[in-house]
Amino acid sequence: MGGHSLGELTAFHAAGAFDFQNLIRLAAARGRAMTVSGDQKGGMVSLRCSEEEAKGILKQTAGYIVLANINSPQQIVLSGELTALEMAIKIAAKQGIMAKRLRVSNAFHSELASHAVKVMEDIEFLPEKLAVIQTRLFSSTDGEEVKQGISLRKHFAGQILSQVNFINMIRSMAKNCARPFRPGKRYYGRQRSCMHTNRIIAVRGQGYEQGACLPLYPRH
Repeated sequence: MGGHSLGELTAFHAAGAFDFQNLIRLAAARGRAMTVSGDQKGGMVSLRCSEEEAKGILKQTAGYIVLANINSPQQIVLSGELTALEMAIKIAAKQGIMAKRLRVSNAFHSELASHAVKVMEDIEFLPEKLAVIQTRLFSSTDGEEVKQGISLRKHFAGQILSQVNFINMIRSMAKNCARPFRPGKRYYGRQRSCMHTNRIIAVRGQGYEQGACLPLYPRH
């Protein structure tokens, strides 16, 4: 099981890491912590291009800006200062690359959200460590399987600053899953492009004898 950015909280809950009440409390605390106002506020931009093309745009952009999300081979998200994002949008337009500002409150998965790390590390209602879970969990930051015994607070604190690599997560999940699951139309194409195959992901539930994998998503 795995989740994209905020969706990773739901994946951990579904795997049995914490109960529904604490899922809601954690999501609310994360949202409050990551939101800023005033001069420090950043933003995010979605690009319809490859990772290499996005890196080329970054090299031409002044100011603080990073590659925040690798969502598919042709969908990348940049995060950073508003002036740097505007410059990136103009550079992308000159190269014929579609760019769109995302309606978010800050530059998530970047150092501009570093103020939220301490808040997440100090959340007392979460279990200290990831105990026994009901199914396998995969990280959206590196695609690797999440091991039991990790510090939940440190994991979710680090996730705030880390790049999301949805491609690696989907491919890792596909490699370790045995039964197909077809998500809604909105995400079917993204998953298939990540895997270069029609084989999607497996889900744990009624009729399945073994645990399997299910990607969970936020809105962006």
